Amino acid sequence: MRIKYVACMSAALVLVVLLSAKSVRQSLASAEPSASVGSPETSPPQSPFPDVCIPGVPEKGDCCLWGS
Repeated sequence: MRIKYVACMSAALVLVVLLSAKSVRQSLASAEPSASVGSPETSPPQSPFPDVCIPGVPEKGDCCLWGS
């Protein structure tokens, strides 16, 4: 009885490892981008924060927001 239990658990472990490896391979294959990284078709990633113009604050250069 104990040998059957060990054999079934070993077979189940091998099956889980094989199925998870197959699913990882499939997910990696579907996640590969179709265009290369240096291709001009790809656009740069957009910032999650929009640009906001604040009156009185220069757009470029050093800006001190603290009074002394």
